[in-house]
Amino acid sequence: MRTAERALAEEPTESIPVVRFSLGSPFERLANRHLPVKVCRKGTWIFTQGDLLDSLYVVQEGNVMLTRLSTYGRETILGFINAGEFFGDVPLLNGSVAPFNAYALSRTVLLVVRNTEFKCLLQDPEACRELMAVLAERCYDAWAQIEVLGGCHLGEKVRIMLSWLCTKMGVKTAEGIEIKVNQSQLAQMVGTTRESLNRQIGLLKKESVLSVRKRCRRTSLLILAPEKLAAI
Repeated sequence: MRTAERALAEEPTESIPVVRFSLGSPFERLANRHLPVKVCRKGTWIFTQGDLLDSLYVVQEGNVMLTRLSTYGRETILGFINAGEFFGDVPLLNGSVAPFNAYALSRTVLLVVRNTEFKCLLQDPEACRELMAVLAERCYDAWAQIEVLGGCHLGEKVRIMLSWLCTKMGVKTAEGIEIKVNQSQLAQMVGTTRESLNRQIGLLKKESVLSVRKRCRRTSLLILAPEKLAAI
């Protein structure tokens, strides 16, 4: 993943007078402001760990992957940000640098909420409550990931992570729940090698828990029996 183009690749920045946010977003209060938009090409870094940030981003279209590089050079996938969700808020809240990398998995349209606008938003008590609710949910997600990385054997780690992904980004289909994650990405999320992960995938296939879909050069996982995965 680190071989991808590092610099932010964007089309000319646009400004729009009104933006439609998902219902309940704390940022809907900024909808009457002229906020800049950045369009990032697939396969580019939006920012990298350690960068100074003066804005956060709300995804309007596309998908963003968040990763963190350890001091030993190991990159772990932290999660995925989809349309209607935001990221990059932590540096604005505590004055730190970016704690992770943000990578555009597809052509991605980002609404830019600058630090000055974010500070204005924090003066609204209702917006603060909504923001805290999102941050609390992210803490819960982080605890789930710590549980996966910190204990149990690999088979259980994979089941717990798949269960979590079903709730966070799974799409219900006639056959089951589709997760748009490939084996390499899942291996990074549970902290193992692709070869070891593939053995676990093979076992889950034999149990008819999941299948692997390959369409248009893209791989995804189809969970056929989510009730057989470990609950979190």
